[in-house]
Amino acid sequence: MNNLKKKIVALCLTFSMVFSTGAAVFAKEQDDNASPKKVESTMNRIEGRDRFAVANKVMEDYYQNSKKVVLVSAIKFPDNISSTVMSQGQIPILYTYSDKLDASTEKLLKSKDLDEVIIIGGEKSVSKAVQNHIENDLKIKVVRYAGYDRYAVNAKIVSKKFSSKNVEKQNLVVASGEVFADAINATSLAQKHNAPILLVSKNKISSDTKDYLQSFYKGNIGKIFVVGGQNTVSDKVLQEIKAITNVKPQRIFGSNRYMTSVRVANASFTAPTKAIFASGEVFVDALVAAPLSQKLKAPILLVSKSSITSDVKSYIGSNSFEEMYIVGGKNTVSEKVKALILDNKSDETITTDPKYPGKKVIRRKPLPGLENEQEFPVQISDDTIVMVRGHYDDEMADEILRLLNQYRKENGLKALKQDNSLSPVAKTRATEIVHLFEHVRPRGGLVTDISNINGENIYNGPYTASGAMEAWKNSQGHNENMLREVFTRVKIKVFVTKAYYEDSDQTYDRYYAVQIFGI
Repeated sequence: MNNLKKKIVALCLTFSMVFSTGAAVFAKEQDDNASPKKVESTMNRIEGRDRFAVANKVMEDYYQNSKKVVLVSAIKFPDNISSTVMSQGQIPILYTYSDKLDASTEKLLKSKDLDEVIIIGGEKSVSKAVQNHIENDLKIKVVRYAGYDRYAVNAKIVSKKFSSKNVEKQNLVVASGEVFADAINATSLAQKHNAPILLVSKNKISSDTKDYLQSFYKGNIGKIFVVGGQNTVSDKVLQEIKAITNVKPQRIFGSNRYMTSVRVANASFTAPTKAIFASGEVFVDALVAAPLSQKLKAPILLVSKSSITSDVKSYIGSNSFEEMYIVGGKNTVSEKVKALILDNKSDETITTDPKYPGKKVIRRKPLPGLENEQEFPVQISDDTIVMVRGHYDDEMADEILRLLNQYRKENGLKALKQDNSLSPVAKTRATEIVHLFEHVRPRGGLVTDISNINGENIYNGPYTASGAMEAWKNSQGHNENMLREVFTRVKIKVFVTKAYYEDSDQTYDRYYAVQIFGI
């Protein structure tokens, strides 16, 4: 029972890969008064039938004369993060199955006059059989970088590409080895400062990474940048880096992966003429986009499948891109998003409102069916509020509570009492996740930072109570929260708004549900 007061890690639910990042302290603010001369933009989509084809297409179109390729697992991702350090924008990244080459990738390798294939990861990621096939049958030299974990692999690559003995002043970029989006976002910054990307866990620097930092002669480290907030790279790690290097790291991050991509773009580029858009949800396409962004000297901006955030939209509007690229097919970045990128006229109005003195109020054009719905404020910064439209569905919330307690009873646990003291937080979170579907709140921090709150489950989707419960049950972390014996209290809120069907002007009801737990 000693651990009852410990905060229980909150978990979020979405239907694709989730990356998280910290809350916002900005390294560079966008110039709101900038009015770049607009030019006619071209848009190129780099796509294929699957992840292998997308990666192959990048090589075929942009690395025709490359003598090397980086080969990584199409399934196991931890080691893959470091492939961008090896690539440096000069070498394409290709995917392989663990036990064999994809047929189209093998055909591509055979068609090129390659000197070397660089495998990133151990034999569990890319088997010895694949290596032997490349060496013996394709007659291409293979070099493998492997280690006992992702941090050891990263340290080996960094030490090879950025020896501490070869420079007088080496800049460094640090990113999470657990949050893929931050490492992808870091690539532009690394290129600008000719820096490696060092991977760390949230609260720890690995011994291999420490050894690398300690290998520099005194005074030979220049600037250190950290991409990611405290929820991905803690202040404890920053303090440890400073203690080792005697250099104070600078953070660059936003309240979510999309905002972080904009903040890094602002810190890395002045008046770029090219931009690359990649999925913030599908890591495999974003990974092969990263070296391309370095090669083309273009910011990489993250988008979701069916929308772009206001931060990304603002960045597009304040720059004049001659060439733009989407990496990924229509199931990754939809045609709707492509149209939003090309037609970057804002559907937002920014005003003041006497109800919210001293604050900017952002209102978006309501989707069909929301015109007469009530507005609810979501505070996203000290001076900015975003209005969301919709309504609370108390009947669905009550049904979720009934199903939750029935589920607990089936598992031999006591029913949770509905605690109305948690209602204000639950209501706020139900609208906050409409704006930002992550546990990191729009203004930073977690709901579990509040003293009487010990856990949170969040859901968004087209399904009502039973569907939401099934989704939570089928997600290990969410299921654990619902079946924690130490929890005695809960408050559930559901907010209903509208969303577009994919590639359609028709809308449907979309539900945003929150379970707030207490001991």
